[in-house]
Formats: sequence, C-alpha cells, structure tokens
Amino acid sequence: QMILYDFEQDQYTINIGIIKDKPRFKHRGLLLDTSRHFHPIPAIKHFIDGLQYAKFNVFHWHIYDEQAAPFESKVFPYVWNGSWSIIERYSESDILKIIQYANERGIRVIPEFDTPGHAGALCKGYPELCMKTKCKQPSEHLLDPSKEFTWKFLDGLFKEGIKRFNTTNLIHVGCD
Repeated sequence: QMILYDFEQDQYTINIGIIKDKPRFKHRGLLLDTSRHFHPIPAIKHFIDGLQYAKFNVFHWHIYDEQAAPFESKVFPYVWNGSWSIIERYSESDILKIIQYANERGIRVIPEFDTPGHAGALCKGYPELCMKTKCKQPSEHLLDPSKEFTWKFLDGLFKEGIKRFNTTNLIHVGCD
C-alpha cells in the first residue's frame, strides 16, 4: 500500500518504493484487418491509443487480402481498384499520418500484404497477375508465378511498402 494513515498521530505517510515495470517480450503487437473490415482513420487512431495504453509496441496492419486492397500505391496505381469503394481507401497521406501517429506513441507499424494466395483484390486492378483457375481453395485468385510481371509487381509493391512504412525491410506477406 502506497499511502498509509496513522490513526494515533492523525497523519498520512507515503510508503516509498521502487517500481520496476518492463515488458516481458520485445515484440508486443495486435493485428487490425482493414482488408476485410474497413476502419476510418479516427477508428485506427483509437485502436493505436489502446495499444499504447496496454503497452503494446507493434501495430500489425493487415492492409490487403482477398476481399479488398484499400492501399494507395504510387508505383501501381490500380491496386486500390480492389477497395470496397472509392471512400473506403487509405491514401498515401492517410497511411503516413497513421504511421506518424503510431510512432509518436512508441508503436511500430508492420504492414501485411497477403500473397501469393488471396489476391482477389489485386486481380481487380491488375487481372494479368492472376491465374485463371477453377480451384477454390485457398483462393480462386492466385498470383501467377509463370509471368514476369507478377515478380516485377511484387518486387515493386514490397519495396514501396518497405519505404512507405519505414520498416527496415520488415513486412508480413501472409503466405497463404
């Protein structure tokens, strides 16, 4: 107990102690999936505030998947043709503001670009990326590794993501 009351002397005393508080793990993060469920910027900031209060230091941002690709790419401008709608997108400016907001709170943002499966949203903007297949599992929208454009696209998109998110070569690729 920090503050004690002494009834005999009618006074309060403060018990001085040392608090040693440190996280058990260096990487403490939570994932927010904005590809399946769009969240406006204020909601993402609220999520980041919650991470800070709970002493998390990583925001794992699942920014595109089969359902939607609301990510603005300057290198491949048709990526966000796979967003849910024109208003449910994150511009480069939005992304940079979110990253800055998180960094100011000691939180690193790690983007997830789900590949090579679950590429349906990417196929909307770049149909030449995807195979024409009847296979439904894991997705009927698989990136076509036999095309040179697929590799150029992934290389360009990952490099842009690494640069924009300033993640020192760290992104999550899903791999399913």
